[in-house]
Amino acid sequence: MNNSLTPLQRMAPTSRTLCASKCQLRVCAQLPEVLQAVTLEIHQVWTDPESRAQGNATKLLQKVCCDADLHHITLIVQVKAYEGGKNGLSQPRLKKWYANKFGFQVVQENPTIMARPPCGRSDG
Repeated sequence: MNNSLTPLQRMAPTSRTLCASKCQLRVCAQLPEVLQAVTLEIHQVWTDPESRAQGNATKLLQKVCCDADLHHITLIVQVKAYEGGKNGLSQPRLKKWYANKFGFQVVQENPTIMARPPCGRSDG
């Protein structure tokens, strides 16, 4: 691997898909530039209604988290339940899903923003 590449050059903002689930990873323009270099926002996690409750989104986000860990990327997400979706998770259940399955922590309540630093990182 080319060590001169930045973390974001190694894990570029993009769309990710697994089975019937997809999400977008993007740079969060609201963050200071120094944080933009090491942070990606998870945006629009979606599973086709007929394929929900089968673990596809969980597997997709597990892969995203593993890639973020590998490239030392912090992930952030604005937790927002989709209105009227069949089998979609409510706002409280989404917060629990991000926290319990992937280790996200609430950093802001209104709107709900959660963050996940890379695991296995040495800060010393």
